Amino acid sequence: MKVAGIVAVLLAVLLIATTAIAETPKTIDSKGLWEKYRTVLFDFLRNGDDKALPGLQLVTTPVSAEWEENPEAFNLITNTIPNWGISWDMSSRTFYKEYHRFLTNLKMPPSSPNKELEKKLREMEDRYFELTLDIEDLEYQLSERYDRMKSVQRRYSTVDKFVRTNLTWRRLEEQRLQLLADTEMLKVPGWGKWFLARTALGKYLTTPEEDRTFLSLGSLKRFREEALNDQTNSFEVKVTSKTVTSTRKTYEQGIGVGINLSFAETVSVGVKGNFQKSGMNFKTSTDELQIIIGAKGWKAIPVKPKSTWYEPEVFEKYRNEAMRTNINFFGKKSNKKSIESARVPHYPKTLFLAVKPYVTMFVSREDAEEIQKSKSFSLEANIGVSFGNFDFNFNKADSFEFKQENSKLYKVTMTGNSPTPVLMAVDNHILAN
Repeated sequence: MKVAGIVAVLLAVLLIATTAIAETPKTIDSKGLWEKYRTVLFDFLRNGDDKALPGLQLVTTPVSAEWEENPEAFNLITNTIPNWGISWDMSSRTFYKEYHRFLTNLKMPPSSPNKELEKKLREMEDRYFELTLDIEDLEYQLSERYDRMKSVQRRYSTVDKFVRTNLTWRRLEEQRLQLLADTEMLKVPGWGKWFLARTALGKYLTTPEEDRTFLSLGSLKRFREEALNDQTNSFEVKVTSKTVTSTRKTYEQGIGVGINLSFAETVSVGVKGNFQKSGMNFKTSTDELQIIIGAKGWKAIPVKPKSTWYEPEVFEKYRNEAMRTNINFFGKKSNKKSIESARVPHYPKTLFLAVKPYVTMFVSREDAEEIQKSKSFSLEANIGVSFGNFDFNFNKADSFEFKQENSKLYKVTMTGNSPTPVLMAVDNHILAN
């Protein structure tokens, strides 16, 4: 993400709630606006199924997806464990390190001294490793095919469903599971049910630290090319006073229009926005204000830890085994203290990207003029204007439109024209109970 050279200044024009009196129309609550936006966006991504994507988190600050030029940015997004919650907030914990911590904290019994059995198990371990790599290579090839072929995408809603229909994948997966079953039947002291844990630890230790990364099962380059040719799927959601929200007052910051320089000290990728709660109060009443948020293109890119160092069944298989030290790895969802202190309650499995975003607001003249002032300041200072998790730079190709819609409202539209995708949401694989 190219954020070098941005000065750490933030001029926020936030939507802040005002206390209404009987004669005065109510104005929008900025925190409530985040909830409304989250609700309509999640409903879109879940295709109307509120039980789908249980690990979904809204990205609340602009984050560019430019990991083709900077792979470390992709590694930072995927290998950093997000804090628990419905907003994407990166913690200080790294996934591959917590995985290693879990493996080494298991009370595994000593290995068998029988050299003949040990040799046989090592051979089985090598075969298991080969199978996992073959499966991953095939999954990558199939994901590339899925990414290229629109007809396949129409038939299968996700790349995972497409992969599971492949006969070669099924055969390899059956061999892998059979091999695991065979090791348990041997009942070798120190191995048996511990075969997977020992194999996983061996894979981890023989993989250099710089290679303990995630795999992307989708082409960012192809998404950008399709965006340039207007061949991507678009999305649009609307936020009004009638939007129904599922939660209340979750976000501390208010959504709004402002000069966004929150990534000034970040080289590769922004992690947290430094939004200040100062600026104008929107005067538009809740009954009149409308906000339409969309993008010319969007894409869901599945991600997963590479099989060279990670074994996906380890956490589930050994989570209830005896540990050397009492560590809260996963947490309990019903216990706030437990889930917030957990080392690895979840980890990223799908990145939702948008390209060429746009925001249209129907606001009062006073509010429209204040937004226009922010735009003018951004041009003079050569910096960007943000709205929620989207960023606009009017010194480049992005556009700004301002016109009167009727006697009460003005229409303000900000449109991004950059082919660089931005991260708008992350779905996580949940490990918490």
